[in-house]
Amino acid sequence: MELAKGFEPSTTSLARLILGYQFARQNRHYDVENTGILEVGGLRLDSRLHHKNKTLKSLTVGVICATDGSDLMFLIFISNLEGRPCILASSGAELRLSNALNGEHIGTSMRHDGVVRGALFVADLAGIPRILAWSEDGVLCWWNARTTEPIGAAMRHDDGVNGAQFLPDVEGRPRLLSWSDDGILRWWDALTGEPVGAAMRHDSAVLGALYAPDFPGGARLLSWADDGVTRWWDALTGEPIGMPIRH
Repeated sequence: MELAKGFEPSTTSLARLILGYQFARQNRHYDVENTGILEVGGLRLDSRLHHKNKTLKSLTVGVICATDGSDLMFLIFISNLEGRPCILASSGAELRLSNALNGEHIGTSMRHDGVVRGALFVADLAGIPRILAWSEDGVLCWWNARTTEPIGAAMRHDDGVNGAQFLPDVEGRPRLLSWSDDGILRWWDALTGEPVGAAMRHDSAVLGALYAPDFPGGARLLSWADDGVTRWWDALTGEPIGMPIRH
C-alpha cells in the first residue's frame, strides 16, 4: 500500500499511517503537527495517539472519525491484535480489518444490512479476539477478529443502535450495554447474546449511557436522551431511580 506523500518530518507514525490509509489514492499533500487535535481532509485525530519519538503508545483502541461526509465513517486503530497492529475501517454497511504495517486485508469484509454506526474491540472474550459492531438497522453483532466471521446470533433493537459498551464483569458475567433510537437502554449477556433483565425506556432516542459500578448504595446506569432527559437506573434491576433530570 502506497502511503500519501508530502508528510513533514515531524509527522508521527500513526498520523502517517492513518492519513496514508485514507488518502493514498488521492496523492494529496499534508502538513501535520504532532500536538493537539488534527483535522486534515475531514479526519480528526486526537494527540493522545501521537508520540514525540514517532512510536505508538500502548493504546488499545483509538478512534478517528471522518467529518467531511465521505464514505469513510470511522477508523479504529488496534495496537495489538495477537501481536500485530491493525486498522478497522468502516465504510457504509461494511467493516474491513487490515494489517497496519503493510495494509493487507485480514479475512473478508464484515457486512451489516444498515450503515455501521460504531464498533469496539475486545482483545479476549472466551479465548477469541472480537469486534462488536452496531448499525442503523438495529443490529449488534460480534465478529471474530482472527477470521472476520460472525459469532453467534445478532442482538436486535427496533431502531438504529447509537452506542454500546462492553463490561467484562457484571454480577460475575461479561455484559454488553447498548442504547438505541428506539428509546431503549438494554443489557445483553456478552457470551450468549441473550437480553438480561428488562429494557429501560426513554421517550425518545437514547444518545448515550454509562455504567457506575461503585455508586454509593449500589451500581447504577446513567442514560441521556434526545428529548433532554437524563435518568438514573438501578444497574441490576433496571428500575428507574428518582425523578428524571430535564434540560
